[in-house]
Amino acid sequence: MKTSTLFIILCLFIISCNKNSDLDSPPTKAELNIKSSNFILKDNVSANEDCDNISLTIGDVNGSKFDYNLALNFSKKGNINTVTLIDIKDKSKNYKSPLFNPKKSFKLDSFKYDSLSNTVSFHFEGRVFLPYTNDSLSVKGYVNNIDIKQRRCSDIQTKINGVLYPLEGTDRDIYTSFSTIVSSPEAYHYSFYTNDGLRFLIKTNAALSSFSAGKYAFDSEGLDKINISLEEYKGLSDKNYFFQYKPNEWKSFQTKGELEIKNQITSDGVKITTGNLKISIYNNQNIFANIDNGSFIISSYF
Repeated sequence: MKTSTLFIILCLFIISCNKNSDLDSPPTKAELNIKSSNFILKDNVSANEDCDNISLTIGDVNGSKFDYNLALNFSKKGNINTVTLIDIKDKSKNYKSPLFNPKKSFKLDSFKYDSLSNTVSFHFEGRVFLPYTNDSLSVKGYVNNIDIKQRRCSDIQTKINGVLYPLEGTDRDIYTSFSTIVSSPEAYHYSFYTNDGLRFLIKTNAALSSFSAGKYAFDSEGLDKINISLEEYKGLSDKNYFFQYKPNEWKSFQTKGELEIKNQITSDGVKITTGNLKISIYNNQNIFANIDNGSFIISSYF
C-alpha cells in the first residue's frame, strides 16, 4: 500500500512539474513559412512606433535557426507600406515589396492594434521581389501580441486622406504610403503615393506654405496657381526602374475640383499646411469617380 501511495504521489509530482514547465515556457511571438520551411519564434520580434505607422522586425538573433531578416512597415489601421526580406544564407539577397503598389502582392489580415496595451497582432501573406531580376519569394505567417516601443512623433508629415467614390464598383480608401516634394524655380511638386497604386500630384507655382487660407479651384489641364493630377500604376515595364517613377508605367486621369487651405503654421522651423480636397475624376472626358471628403497635410522647410 505504501508503495502504491508513493507511486501516485510521484506521478502527481511529475505532472505538476510538466504543467509548471508549460506555464514557464514563453509564448510564441511569431510563426513563418518561407521556402516551404516553418519557423516558430519565441522572441526575436520587435516593433517601434513611427507616428501613425509601426515598424516590425523579425530577425536572426542569439543563434536561432531563422536565417532571415523580415521587416514590415504598416499603419496602425493595418495598411501595408513596405516589406523587406533578407535571405542571410543565400548571399543576403534583399527582397522587397513593390514600391508603388505593395497592397497588391502583400496582405495583412486579422489585424489588431491595441492602443491601451500598445501591442499588435496580425496574420500576413504575400510575395516579395528581388529588384532587377525575375526572382521572388512567398512569405506567410503571423505575429502575436508584440509590444510596441513608443517614440515621439515628428511634425514632418505629408499625406492625403479620404475615400474615392467610383460611379460603379467598390469605394477605395485613400492611404498615403509615402510622399515626395520636389521644388524648382518654376514649380513645386507635392506627390502622394497610395499603397494600392495611385499617385496624386499637387503642382503649384510657389511653395504651398506661401498661399493664403482660402479655396482654390483647379483643373488638371489648366494653368491655375494650383493643379492636381491623378495617375494609376500599371506595372513595371523595365526592372531597372524598380524604385523610380516612369511616366509610361502610369495611366493619367483628368481632374477638376477645389483645394481649400485651412491652416498655415510653423513649428520648430517646419512649415505645415493643412486643408481639404474635393476632386472629380474623369477618364476620356467622362466622369467616373469623386473624392468629396479628402484632407491633406504638407510639411516642409520651404
